[in-house]
Amino acid sequence: MDVAKRIYELRKAKGLSQEQLASEIGVSRQAVSKWESQQSLPELDKIIILSEYFHVSTDYLLTGKDTAPKGKDHVLGSQILYFLSVFLIFMGVICSMANWYENQYMTDIFVGFLIIGAGMFFCFVGTAISSCPPMTIIKRLNLIMGSFIPLALFSNFLMNETLAPYPLGIYSRCLFCLIYFLLSCLICWKIK
Repeated sequence: MDVAKRIYELRKAKGLSQEQLASEIGVSRQAVSKWESQQSLPELDKIIILSEYFHVSTDYLLTGKDTAPKGKDHVLGSQILYFLSVFLIFMGVICSMANWYENQYMTDIFVGFLIIGAGMFFCFVGTAISSCPPMTIIKRLNLIMGSFIPLALFSNFLMNETLAPYPLGIYSRCLFCLIYFLLSCLICWKIK
């Protein structure tokens, strides 16, 4: 395997596009493209920057004879934590709504917030243990699902209804749908 192949595989392992890698290390997208297509080799200072960014030695980048990338075992762990965060946030919303429907206690909303908070915590831990960021869809899902209960409480409050983890009256449902749709569009537009 040559330098081009190693740069390509390291970039893909981090889930980056050529443009994202280029902006991270301060070169143009065309430079990264030329490196990966074997049209040119990175300059020595860029090799050092690449090795620091990918947490590998320069020997590994140039010859491939060094050990595998350092911290590679954390990438899998962080990906598991990202998916677990989506699951917990979803379960927090569902549990809160189901328990509220059954009992109508404010503790049901609090328990839902605790589960959602645990999901957000797992996402932050995944980001902290690995330099591999969560996929865009994970970020979007976490923000959209995590905003469900606060927006429902807000719309019920504005319409002078009982505070519940889902909109109760027709007016609070309309307000909730409008705000939730606009927020979801904003999240999908801004989170890349």
